[in-house]
Amino acid sequence: MTEVKKPRDPGLDLIRATAAFLVLSVHFFSRIGFYVQPMVGKRMLLMCMMRMGFMTCVPLFLLLTGYLCRKKELSRRYYGGIVRILMTYLLCGLVCLGVRACGGETLRLGDVWKELLGYTAAPYGWYIEMYIGLFLLIPFLNLIWKGLEGKRGRLALIGTLLVLVTLPAVTNDLGNILPTVANDLGNVLPGWWAGFYPLLYYFLGAWLGEYQPRPDWKKTVAALLAVTALAGGTAYLIGVYNPAHVFVWGRILDYGGPFVVAEAFLLFLLLRQIPMEKAPGWLRWIVGKCAGLSLGIYLLSWCFDMALYPILTARVPGMLDRLVWFPVMVPAVFLCSALAAQIVEWVRRGLARVIRKG
Repeated sequence: MTEVKKPRDPGLDLIRATAAFLVLSVHFFSRIGFYVQPMVGKRMLLMCMMRMGFMTCVPLFLLLTGYLCRKKELSRRYYGGIVRILMTYLLCGLVCLGVRACGGETLRLGDVWKELLGYTAAPYGWYIEMYIGLFLLIPFLNLIWKGLEGKRGRLALIGTLLVLVTLPAVTNDLGNILPTVANDLGNVLPGWWAGFYPLLYYFLGAWLGEYQPRPDWKKTVAALLAVTALAGGTAYLIGVYNPAHVFVWGRILDYGGPFVVAEAFLLFLLLRQIPMEKAPGWLRWIVGKCAGLSLGIYLLSWCFDMALYPILTARVPGMLDRLVWFPVMVPAVFLCSALAAQIVEWVRRGLARVIRKG
């Protein structure tokens, strides 16, 4: 009997496609010289707010993983699901290596294998290295989730992860804001677990999938805008009071920091309430296509960053003046990356068919 595929959820496609677009939006700031520009003026404050809002990109992917995979169980079939991801990464990695070679970089065969296995062939490949570990853990994380019957136990788990992952980003990074106070306090909370933010987002996503909260959308929009403004203002002030007067890469502003956690949670709630099933068929098709190609778009966007942003920086020398080109550059990189990702997907499907027949 032929297995009937479940229809795609256009609302979840919207979240995945949005996350991919936000990834490229974050990269926009690194490509135009934002991180070495002194924190002075209203435009820099605006850019700080934009940057902090766009940082919800990777968290949205992780929330979606928890949302969709919270019922996965340990099985041989489950682990087979990683093959498609690995094939996409390997093919995108080879494309990126080809672009690097065309740019004058000398790569021997041994270097190619080293880059591919080190997840550096595609310069944005760090996500794959992280996701493989999360993927392997998911059946066991689900046993924990299932064993915690009722909201109270699950809230306790999420609350514990918030304390371990998010709070140290505030208490232990005070040196970026108030050096004297921070030096007196030291590490208020253990900070070793701060890098385990994928687990926090996974269980938050599982919570969203399990209980399907539907808060008032107007209040959700207001809360999201308020948190984003607060996050951007904090980033700006940290840069102003930092000796170098530039953006500071502290944990308080990173994926596991309190601002991004709150922003990602609120944005997910907001996007989930958009009635995509009522959208025109052509729009659902575009969003679904972008969602299906999101991993390839993510990995291949580096190639088009390297091709397009040097043109912008050469023709627009002032960093602050480059902001007006955001509506041009990010969609251009997204479109080019999507077209390239589609070609890679066709190649992947062809290889998969050959392997199955072999």
